[in-house]
Amino acid sequence: MSLYAEKGDFQSAIARGKEALDNHPDNIELHLIMGGLYLNTREYEKAIKEHKKVIALDPKNLVAHLYLGIIFAEKKKLDKAEETFKKMLKIDPDNIMGIYYYGKVLEKMKRFEEAEKMFKKAMSLNPYFEMALFDLTALYEKQEKIDKAIEIYRKYLAVDPGRINLRLRTGELLIKKKKYEEAEKE
Repeated sequence: MSLYAEKGDFQSAIARGKEALDNHPDNIELHLIMGGLYLNTREYEKAIKEHKKVIALDPKNLVAHLYLGIIFAEKKKLDKAEETFKKMLKIDPDNIMGIYYYGKVLEKMKRFEEAEKMFKKAMSLNPYFEMALFDLTALYEKQEKIDKAIEIYRKYLAVDPGRINLRLRTGELLIKKKKYEEAEKE
């Protein structure tokens, strides 16, 4: 299966996976692999079915919860995505990826304060978690909270001053605030 997937022949990989599942219908790893293959081929309903099967076999399987939540969010089934991430975070309250993607779902639902809390929580678990950093600052910018976005960038730059992309973004935000001298320094 994996050889076919590595070559990009997902249909052959899926065919081999189905054969393997016929012989091992309760094999969690096979269901996870099949869910991933279906996700790669954008067969979302089949991917959902595979990840739900994993959760039925192993209710605490974080990988299945994560991917199921991501698929629901991708399909704009935000209530189902939220429900899935809540279940996941009951199992592991400090799962950084679950927290992050739950924050993204909350943002899509326009529940900005809750999304902010999730992004901040993810960053408290890993201050260098760039996806959360960028989404938090984008959330602030969307809400016209430019000073907060600048503050986040500056905290990050205090630790890693060589990040040119963050310096440029900080400078752009400072220009928006008409703080030209500070922008020039960046």
